[in-house]
Amino acid sequence: MKLDDLLEEVEHLSAKLDVYVWVDGERYPITYVDKSFIREGFIELNALVTQIYQPTPEEAAFMTAYLRNVAQASDTEVLFFLEHKTNESVVIKDGYHWWAGVEDAWLMWQDAKLFIKGESK
Repeated sequence: MKLDDLLEEVEHLSAKLDVYVWVDGERYPITYVDKSFIREGFIELNALVTQIYQPTPEEAAFMTAYLRNVAQASDTEVLFFLEHKTNESVVIKDGYHWWAGVEDAWLMWQDAKLFIKGESK
């Protein structure tokens, strides 16, 4: 497909739609358009080929409450925290200015759960 053909196919669509690429029965979100190959006659669409983290029902409830009541971090950042909160060897927490705030909210969420169960001191 040529770029002109692609543009013609999508020109009537909302600019706010997410863009995905379909590969071998799997859908991946486009993350970047690499135009460095224009001299060779093509552009490259880069996609995020790892699965997007799906929060547990409890994590989804926490995320909703956090975004409604605190929201110092974005939904993407909270999702990143939830995915990596127990894997300290992969994430350097100090590299994310929002990490401590989300972590504090998560710990408060955990303490509130203990209180509701009657297990809090």
